[in-house]
Amino acid sequence: MEDKAQSSKVSRAVRLSPAVDAKLVAVCDRLGVNIHAYLIAEIGKAVNRDYLQFEVAESQKDALRDFISNMESAMQAEINKDQ
Repeated sequence: MEDKAQSSKVSRAVRLSPAVDAKLVAVCDRLGVNIHAYLIAEIGKAVNRDYLQFEVAESQKDALRDFISNMESAMQAEINKDQ
């Protein structure tokens, strides 16, 4: 019986140049893995690495925005206190 995770997978097609395909075959042979497993693992690494970079950048942007807002509030409070 196929589980839910298996049935929800999305298929993608990839076209490689003969030179890249030859290198891919050679790498997989040396590593002792099949091409599908190698591509899935490497795509997963690349996507997760890039996704994490976007998440970190967004988090940093939010933190900086909050810091600036807090500084503006503190400066305004100081200005109001002096008046």
